[in-house]
Amino acid sequence: MPTMNYGTTRPAFSTPSPTHKPYRDGDIPSARHTFYDFDIPRTYALVSPVNEYGMRFAMVYTPNPWVRGEIRFYEWVLGSEACVWYRSRGSSFANIETARFDYTQTKAKGWTPQDVIANPLNGELYCGTTWDEWACHFSGMTQQFYRIIPVYKNTYPRKGIANV
Repeated sequence: MPTMNYGTTRPAFSTPSPTHKPYRDGDIPSARHTFYDFDIPRTYALVSPVNEYGMRFAMVYTPNPWVRGEIRFYEWVLGSEACVWYRSRGSSFANIETARFDYTQTKAKGWTPQDVIANPLNGELYCGTTWDEWACHFSGMTQQFYRIIPVYKNTYPRKGIANV
């Protein structure tokens, strides 16, 4: 049984605090890394107006940081009763021009752009972290950022860091 450090407010078994040490290629992401260590691509949705049944739809466009030019998409449906977003289907575009064409056509129908990293569809998908929000839109069934990047041999693109 862990002991308490009386006289302090933190138990002896507390989790490690985040560090400002930057993430480097080959590091295994852990709780000490923050969103700011990773170069998460901008991820946008187009959100439909409410239809006659009280439902809304969203098409989320997610760039693949490992495959230049690949844009994945997932369609989401907001149910009128539960007010929860559900993923309905997804795939990827053959090339970036096709993705841009689809985005332009969908936006022309009156759908509103939304940055789903800054303003998530559900408010807090999965763990409520920005990278898990991105992971949800990127991989569909994979729910955690920490499950995706080992598949790519821990080479997740990181933000530029100065050599010290």
